[in-house]
Amino acid sequence: MATSIIKREINKNPKIHGPRVHWSEKQKLEAVSTYLMVGKWAIVSDATNIPIDTLKGWKSHSTWWKEYEKEVRASSRLEVSGKLAKIIAKSSDLVLDRLENGDVVLNTRTGEVVRREINAKVASEILHKSIDKQVVLDKIVEAPEIHQEAIMDRLKSIQDTLRKNIKKAEQPIIDVEVTSIETHS
Repeated sequence: MATSIIKREINKNPKIHGPRVHWSEKQKLEAVSTYLMVGKWAIVSDATNIPIDTLKGWKSHSTWWKEYEKEVRASSRLEVSGKLAKIIAKSSDLVLDRLENGDVVLNTRTGEVVRREINAKVASEILHKSIDKQVVLDKIVEAPEIHQEAIMDRLKSIQDTLRKNIKKAEQPIIDVEVTSIETHS
């Protein structure tokens, strides 16, 4: 079976890849957001005209990359949260309307659109699911906050205790072998 070698050519444009290129904050933010959307260095490099090595170095060695990543993720979560809130509001309005006024059905005899009460099984399912979700939401609200500092303090005390126990075990052991016993009279 024949093997093929794939080589990736890097465009070394001196204007882009010069030794003293400074990238703007906008370009850096664009690189982070593009990486989060795509996840592939080559595509991010092509889209932003920033060398792959520079991008990888930023991600692994710079603190601002993580901060930008948090900002992008947070704004994305806010956007999705807003959309979900609209969906929930519209859906709950529709369900409430169906519960109060019934389902919309077509009367085949007269050809009219009429409302028919929903059956007990559907109403029961809606009730049970609503109660379950309310219980889950109440538990989330009542859940105690976990403080990262408290966890780190606890881990530090465990580490200190382990270090003390290791130091006690490292005391020098004297290995004595009795070869002969001399007695003085």
